[in-house]
Amino acid sequence: MKSLATCVVVLVVLAVAEAVPVHLRTQQHDLDAADATAPVTVLLKTSTDEPPGGRDPKWGVDFVRGLDAKLPLPKDRLASKEKMLSGDAFVFYRAFPVLFHSDCKNAKSHKDRFQLNKARPAPKMLIGGDTHIANFGTFRGPKGEAVFGVNDYDQAGDGSPESDLTRLAASAVLAARTLKLTPADQAAAAVKAGAEYFEEVYELTKDGPKPAYITADKAKGKVKDLIDSATKQKRGDFLDKYSKIVGGSRKFIRGTELIDVKDQALYKNIQMNVLRSYKVLDIIEKLNSGGSSFGLPRFWALVVQKDPSKEPVIIEMKYLLPPSLLGGSVAANGETLVKMQTKLGGYWNPITSWTTAMDSSKAHYLIRETEPEKDSVNIPKLKKDELIDYVGACAKVLARAHTQGGQPEVAKQLAAWVDKTALPGVLQRLRDFAFGYADQVAADHGVYKSATGN
Repeated sequence: MKSLATCVVVLVVLAVAEAVPVHLRTQQHDLDAADATAPVTVLLKTSTDEPPGGRDPKWGVDFVRGLDAKLPLPKDRLASKEKMLSGDAFVFYRAFPVLFHSDCKNAKSHKDRFQLNKARPAPKMLIGGDTHIANFGTFRGPKGEAVFGVNDYDQAGDGSPESDLTRLAASAVLAARTLKLTPADQAAAAVKAGAEYFEEVYELTKDGPKPAYITADKAKGKVKDLIDSATKQKRGDFLDKYSKIVGGSRKFIRGTELIDVKDQALYKNIQMNVLRSYKVLDIIEKLNSGGSSFGLPRFWALVVQKDPSKEPVIIEMKYLLPPSLLGGSVAANGETLVKMQTKLGGYWNPITSWTTAMDSSKAHYLIRETEPEKDSVNIPKLKKDELIDYVGACAKVLARAHTQGGQPEVAKQLAAWVDKTALPGVLQRLRDFAFGYADQVAADHGVYKSATGN
């Protein structure tokens, strides 16, 4: 018997092919058009200060470049970031959750479709904040095994579940466009996000708590492959990628991405203060990591475990960006973030903590282990069915995270917001939002490339 999610996806995708909404229809591009790679142009009645299709892309580019200018980004690293983000619209989208949240609150066309159920407002709750599909993957579970779930909660905060759902659905459409899938397949990916999310919510109202991750015995498809691959990763092999034994102790291998900490006072401060409870073997600065945090201060330390007979671990100290849910204008709070991560994920590596002691700026840094088990799927390598199934798995664990481990009372709030009778309409609005915002990203990305000279 087909699941509710499967049935609803089929119905909504059929509706896409047979009765395309007026605002998703143009003379050039229809959802069954021959040009499968072209975005679907969104035509909406908007105010005179907002062009058809959404917010002025130049405003968006000025907004994110203005925010980047306020970050501790040296000119050469900012240039590297701009070059990296100019390469692909999906990468650009992932890097600026703050722009996404601003648009959902302020841009008239996106704000209208952002409200998924016009008849009932969504409950306010703790959310992930940046739940595009590349922020799901494997990590170490409570029993030391590799599990699958949201593996980046750096932008967590209070908000609407619509924020996470729409961000996931729009990322699914952008990923589908990267794979050159047809508009109908793009729609199927977006709808899958909502259908699987709400099916899991309905199940949680009856079945009670479930962890906010999927274990190997419950996984299938690419998620199962990802977990199996992460499980096979041995700590020694992982360490050999970044370090070697010198004089009986491990040291990082310096190169283009692992470089010496130039400020020796900072090196000593990390060793003697920030990581004072560990025996530190070596410290380097880690370059070329992250999306929104690309180019920002990030350091790795090799430290001895409590049992010195075991291989050392790599601890990362990462500069925390201002929370995007608050507009990017409020400083990050590491203590609050770690607490929110623990609630949403249900389990967090005991090494995870925070500090303001890195330097005199008192900026908040996240401290966490660089886990051998952490990995994510190679999205450009996915096939159509693999992508759609993967989006569904992401949506399932997102529902568990929103309910903080499947708490039935929280699940009931979500089920009351969108019951089964409202679900088909909500999925159509989610699809419409995802297409409209993917078009917005494409427009923004084009302007960004020109503005940055890439």
